[in-house]
Amino acid sequence: GDWIGRKHNVKVLADGVLHVMAPIDEIIEREQAKQTNARLLADRWRSVIGYWLIGGCIASVLLSLILSVYLSSSLTSKMKKLIGNARLLGDRQPLLPVLAGDDELAQLDQVVHLSAQARQEFEKFKSDLVLLVRGQLSAPINRLHDALESLASDESAGEFSEKMQRQLKSSIANTNRIMRLVDDLLNVQVIESGKFLLQFVAVQDAELISTAVKGVEELSRKRRVTIEQMAAGKTFECDKDRLIQVLVNLLSNAIKFSNEGGVVRVIAKEGDQQIEFAVVDTGRGMPATFVNKLFQAYSQAESDDKVKRGGTGLGLYISKRIVEQHGGEIGVNSIENRGSTFWFKLPLKQTAGIAVDSQDQQSC
Repeated sequence: GDWIGRKHNVKVLADGVLHVMAPIDEIIEREQAKQTNARLLADRWRSVIGYWLIGGCIASVLLSLILSVYLSSSLTSKMKKLIGNARLLGDRQPLLPVLAGDDELAQLDQVVHLSAQARQEFEKFKSDLVLLVRGQLSAPINRLHDALESLASDESAGEFSEKMQRQLKSSIANTNRIMRLVDDLLNVQVIESGKFLLQFVAVQDAELISTAVKGVEELSRKRRVTIEQMAAGKTFECDKDRLIQVLVNLLSNAIKFSNEGGVVRVIAKEGDQQIEFAVVDTGRGMPATFVNKLFQAYSQAESDDKVKRGGTGLGLYISKRIVEQHGGEIGVNSIENRGSTFWFKLPLKQTAGIAVDSQDQQSC
């Protein structure tokens, strides 16, 4: 009976324990469900936040790209206009409108426009000055030319010695050339902006050299400089007077910058469908740094050369333009303290009577 009683007690105790454990299991299950729901909710929010972050990054990248393209396009457009205006300024053409804004590129463009305005004012001043100088020079030169012509045609001219008659003829020829030089050298803007008519004829190189040498005889005598002539015996087509002008310019410079008792050589030699002229001196030469700007207007080897040697600084510039309008090229080889060789090359054949538009051949 005791065993049965103990068994009953154990059963009652077990039932009590089970009765107590049931709510606990429910609580545990509910907590587990809550934790599962919380994990699911956290995972969902993490996904949403991740999507938002990814979307934000993509939007930032797209916005950056759009801004970059816009800014780059705006900057590129301004840069193109600025570069275009700089080129137009160099080509002496009207500029594009001033860039809007107050950024660095707009300020640079304003500087370019101010430079163009200053250049126009200077060109007008130079044009007015040249016209004034030409007016002051033309009248006395014309009177001198008329007086020489009258003297040469006078009956008393036959009483002059042969030497004086040669000098009189040379003087008449030189005054003719000077009158053309007044127009050519002092009216550079006419050559730069208009049509410069070239009249081509067949000429012997020896005749060209001889005529040019006669034009500098007086200067060579004063400087005690000997001129040696070496012709190729070749006939070619050119504007005779213009090329004499070129040779006279080169010979005059060579004589002026040679030492007394020096020798200047003028040489012509035939090349491949072209003829080359060279004027060689043994003077002081020039620095290599100056050679590049030597053919610019108003350039001379030293700042005081205009005073010491004379000249306007336009001779080489005009010579370059004349040679280029013949379809040729001109240059110089110089060694300081040893001398210089000025040369130019021309084609043997030209198109007779053409007018070259000098705007197409602007030099620096």
